[in-house]
Amino acid sequence: MQIQGIIEEVVYRNEENSYSVVVIESGEDYITCVGKFPIINVGDYVDLTGEYVKHKKFGQQFQVSRVSFNAPNTKEGIIKYLSSGLIYGVGPVTAMNIVSKFGLDTLQVIEFSPEKLSSVRGVSAKKAEEIYNSFHEVKAMQNAVMLMQSFDISTNMAIKIYNTYGERTEGILKTNPYQFVEDIDGVGFFTADSIAKKIGVKIDSVFRIRAGILHVLREASDKSGNTFVYVSALKGDVAKLLGIDGIDNEIENILDKMVLDVAVKRFDYDGEPVVARIKYYNIEKVLATNLKLLSHDTDNTNINVDSD
Repeated sequence: MQIQGIIEEVVYRNEENSYSVVVIESGEDYITCVGKFPIINVGDYVDLTGEYVKHKKFGQQFQVSRVSFNAPNTKEGIIKYLSSGLIYGVGPVTAMNIVSKFGLDTLQVIEFSPEKLSSVRGVSAKKAEEIYNSFHEVKAMQNAVMLMQSFDISTNMAIKIYNTYGERTEGILKTNPYQFVEDIDGVGFFTADSIAKKIGVKIDSVFRIRAGILHVLREASDKSGNTFVYVSALKGDVAKLLGIDGIDNEIENILDKMVLDVAVKRFDYDGEPVVARIKYYNIEKVLATNLKLLSHDTDNTNINVDSD
């Protein structure tokens, strides 16, 4: 279900994982909402998707699964938004001074004409720049999270992705969502593939083939415990996954590029070429080295475990 309202209070926020407890005013009701939120302000107008749950200690809460933002549309709302503490350099007095001068156009002035802020009492040119940068940072994250949610990425994962890429998130999402597969634990090939189809990435894109290779290698490890795959088998599995025939040469070329990028390692095993994700290869190499050292350090003392 969906509820709408204004954030009246941020009761708790964990900046490491973005878990928050907020109170929103929705009509005449005040509702406690919990879940992962992107950057939030008191005064934010929000549309929340989720469900009501009963907490043993705190009673009824609204468990949030999706967050959308709308700009405040009253002077009081804008003042509360600006003075919430999230916009650097703006307290209640400064917020009131800015809104007194620009009224309902305040947020547009901050976003598109921040130099005008220096005409407000108590706001220097430097402070105006700081306000603009802080406002832009907040809005960039909120917009990126909402964009990712439109592609059915959960709020939790959207925040995780944004924390990895920052303001580059939207550009990566719109050009190569398969990059998420490589960089973000928890983002699978099929999630990225669904996004790519919606934005028109070609099925034989280099990005897609590369992500397919990584998916096959990951599946081999996660499901079968195999840290490497024979190249001949890899080609067949990738072609089947992507639904494309006759791409052996493309896979070979992309594997060579991935070796240069230090994403995979190619070597021979029992005279046959194999490939492994570089992190799996390095882990096994370290383990083998440590086992070899242990075997050399162990003495030949015989211990009778049956003796008293």
